[in-house]
Amino acid sequence: MTPDISPEPRTAAVRPAPDSDPAAPTAPAAPEALPAPGAVTGGTGSTGSTGSTGSTGSTGVGTDVTAAAVSTAEGGTGPLTVTVSQPEPGLAVVCVAGELDVDTATELHYQLANQVHHGRRHLVLDLAAVPFMDSSGLNIVIRAQQESRRVGGSLRLAAPTPAVRRIIDLTGVSLTTPVHASLEQALTEHREQAAEQAAGQAAGQPPGDTA
Repeated sequence: MTPDISPEPRTAAVRPAPDSDPAAPTAPAAPEALPAPGAVTGGTGSTGSTGSTGSTGSTGVGTDVTAAAVSTAEGGTGPLTVTVSQPEPGLAVVCVAGELDVDTATELHYQLANQVHHGRRHLVLDLAAVPFMDSSGLNIVIRAQQESRRVGGSLRLAAPTPAVRRIIDLTGVSLTTPVHASLEQALTEHREQAAEQAAGQAAGQPPGDTA
C-alpha cells in the first residue's frame, strides 16, 4: 500500500510595506530658512542691541538722525538703556537712562568706544535720565574723554541730574570736560565750535582744541 503524501501548502511571501523597509531611502530634511536681508539674529542674554536706519532720535532738538542703536544692560538696581544716534557725520549723541554703576558701566564704555572706532570722534553724552553714577561710571566718562581727544575729537556732557552733577564737580571732571545744561545747548556749542575750526583751517590756521 502506497502512503498518501500530499504536497505541503505554499505560503505567499509577505513583503514589508515601503515605509517599514529599512533599506528604503529617507526623504531629505527641508532646508533651514535663511533670515531675510538685513535681519539680525542671535541668542539672548543680559545685554542686547538693536539698530535702525533712517529713523529719528529723541534728541529734542529737531535734528535728523541718520542711524540709531539701542542697547540694554542689567544692573543691580535695574536695567541701563543706552541709545545712540548720529545727527550728523562725525558726531554721536549717546543718551543714557538708568543708574551707572559697576554692573552697567561696561555697556556704556562699549558704546562710546564703538562710536570713536567708527569715526564719530565727537561725543555728546546725555545724562538727563541718570539718577545715580558711582566711580565706575565716572571712570568711563574720563576714559571716553581721553579716547576722543586722542583722535582729535571731543566729549560733552549734557543735562546731568543734580546728583550726577555733584560728583562731576567734586572730582574735577567738569574742569576738563564741558558740561551743558541741556542737550540742545551741547549740540549748539559743538556746531559753533566746529564752524569756527573749519573757518580757521580754511584761513590756514592749525586746528585748536575741540574740548
